Amino acid sequence: MSEFGSFAKEVALHLEINVNTLRRWSLELEKVGYEFTRNDKDQRIYFKRDIVVLTDFQKLIEKTQSLENTAIAIVSKVKEQNNAEKMLSVFNKEDDKISFTKEELEDVIQKAANNAAEKTAAILLEKFNDSVERRDRELMVQIKQQQELQKQLLLETATDNEKRSFFSRIFGRTK
Repeated sequence: MSEFGSFAKEVALHLEINVNTLRRWSLELEKVGYEFTRNDKDQRIYFKRDIVVLTDFQKLIEKTQSLENTAIAIVSKVKEQNNAEKMLSVFNKEDDKISFTKEELEDVIQKAANNAAEKTAAILLEKFNDSVERRDRELMVQIKQQQELQKQLLLETATDNEKRSFFSRIFGRTK
């Protein structure tokens, strides 16, 4: 592999695949946004970074067996790496000399994701508890209203019974 780039035939030999297979993989990667360098004859020129991408593609295609899904996953990974490199280079330009290994960066990202998940869970739990408390208060108000209605009904029934017995006493009627 040359530092000036390689043509499809050489890359296919290196990956131990057919040139047509390499072309299909390259087209699939281009569909989802990966860009290969082309010469003035519009032929793809494969550089070291492209060969790394295609090697990853080759490993993943064996697992997923879907060209489209593999291409999406690989391009997503490349974009994440490019973003991480840009971020690190910004820090280095400001003389803050911050550098991470891939594992350290993944660890930092994982911790940030866990922290965000914990905060989200705490907020959701608080909202859930608030709604349960509000529901309980509303239920207690309704229960008290029902109890008051029952008391009123009992009083009215008792009063009606007393009135009937009073009238029945006056008029001499018995139950």
